[in-house]
Amino acid sequence: MNPNLLARNDQGKPRTVCYEVVNAMLLNEFVKEHRKVEEQDVTITELKSMLAQKRKDFQALTSRVEEQASHIQKVSAQIEVSATAPRIAATSR
Repeated sequence: MNPNLLARNDQGKPRTVCYEVVNAMLLNEFVKEHRKVEEQDVTITELKSMLAQKRKDFQALTSRVEEQASHIQKVSAQIEVSATAPRIAATSR
């Protein structure tokens, strides 16, 4: 309890609550929280933008890896064909 919120009588006992002070304190707290929310909104927007860019980067990387895998399969297939082809040695007489 904040002692500044109380109006006291001559004996120092609480007489009433100073509601005008309560309202000012509540407004101050509301403004602080509102600023935090606005800062968090900016941070969330920045994070969403970063996430979208990371997704694009990941998709591009995935496409490159798939393309490289396709090339590797083609080269592997060519190696298999050339490895299994019969070799005929020419004999000289």
